[in-house]
Amino acid sequence: MPDWINNVCPHCFKSGYDGILCNYCGYDQMSGKNEANSLPPFTVIDGKYMLGHCIGAGGFGITYVALDLKTQKRCAIKEYFPSNLAYRDRNTNEVSCSSKDIREYSHGLKRFYEEARTLATLKGEKNIVEIWAYLKANNTAYIVMEYVDGINLKKNMVQKGGTYSYDEAKRIFTEIAIALDKVHVKKLLHRDLTPENVLIKKDGSIKVIDFGSARDYIKNATGMSVMVKSGYAPVEQYSSEKKQGPYTDIYSLCCTIYFMLSGQYVPDAFDRVNGKNVLRLDSVVAKVPEKFASVIEKGMAVLPAERYQSIGEMLVNLQQDEPVVAPPKPYVVPPDNKQEETGFWHKIKAFLGFVEENELQPGTFNPPELPPDSGFKPVWLKIEQGPAAGFSYKITRDGSYTVGRSCTQCNVLLDGNYPEISRLHCIITSQNHGEKLFIEDRSANGTYTTKYGKLEPKKIYDVAPGEVVYLATKQYGMRIVK
Repeated sequence: MPDWINNVCPHCFKSGYDGILCNYCGYDQMSGKNEANSLPPFTVIDGKYMLGHCIGAGGFGITYVALDLKTQKRCAIKEYFPSNLAYRDRNTNEVSCSSKDIREYSHGLKRFYEEARTLATLKGEKNIVEIWAYLKANNTAYIVMEYVDGINLKKNMVQKGGTYSYDEAKRIFTEIAIALDKVHVKKLLHRDLTPENVLIKKDGSIKVIDFGSARDYIKNATGMSVMVKSGYAPVEQYSSEKKQGPYTDIYSLCCTIYFMLSGQYVPDAFDRVNGKNVLRLDSVVAKVPEKFASVIEKGMAVLPAERYQSIGEMLVNLQQDEPVVAPPKPYVVPPDNKQEETGFWHKIKAFLGFVEENELQPGTFNPPELPPDSGFKPVWLKIEQGPAAGFSYKITRDGSYTVGRSCTQCNVLLDGNYPEISRLHCIITSQNHGEKLFIEDRSANGTYTTKYGKLEPKKIYDVAPGEVVYLATKQYGMRIVK
């Protein structure tokens, strides 16, 4: 690498960078993303694009700011890098995976490339990030898109020091909805709409970004990967076998608007399944009209069939004068009257395909079924070491929770370049309203706790809040918090 590159900023690609701070754009190295699996700044892809610093990373890919060497324009590049499957050869920059993961990795790579090709046909839609090119290199694929100079809706709230006004939120809601409708016409879903994935530009217009989780909902309606963000993902996204459709994105959109107006997160979908209610927007925010609140309420109904089935239906309903038919209130199962389980809770369990506790796999416990609102105290698995450090997973009901790298086998999905972690590494079981916790090793390379050290495979041990569980190595540890 030539010496002159040392003075080039990895954000704006102008000279005047001293390795810490850019005198031209103000980029501060300390404020940049630190992603262990990312390519180093100034790596050139396909001889056409020079990468800058990492600006985002998720379960499916890594995003960089970059420079188009021909046009000298900044762009953004997303690299296919499924963190639970892939690792990188630092000598060649090539992405690889273990032999047992090749099929899953290859399928994801093919879909990533096909979706880039489809999304490129949306060029010219003002509220959707524009795809410029897509290419293959380093045994993976890259999507080249416009670089949007703006901040996401959540950061904008922090800068504003408060929530959005009703007029602002309604305008943004409509713009996002129209953008999503354009995506749905192409038979695609976004599947990851949150305030972080909508950018607001200096002129107030918005761009929907990060289509790395998009999926074809006609050809592959079921069998989709499990990819969820608590507070925005509907119940059907918690299962790889449940059908998803435009109503999936509608749920996430309505949760996003609820947060923008109220500053409050919608409870996790499983908490709502367990009977936790969500207050209507007009009871939380004084200036929200009843009609708009009803539309948002219907759009984030727990059951897919009770939501709007298309963006068009929702927008037409918003413009009409007749009242919106709100979804039914959750039905709470009587604790001692199983034969009365015929209402909302029964429909949810049937939809999700919950396994009865006496059908749990051998080696796990058979805790008694608990009714909603039974006094369960949530237990958190807090990741303290590894690239996912800072993330927490909440155990919300008694039963068994699987931990590992497989998005099809595990409730708790661990990201990062750690192939020594098994696809199904261990099982954590909760009993008695979360008062008792147990752990069982199912891995090839071992599970350790601060109390017992290395666990004997398929033997059940007790574990308590405050203990740290290490998976194969001390580089990946999670603390149990209550």
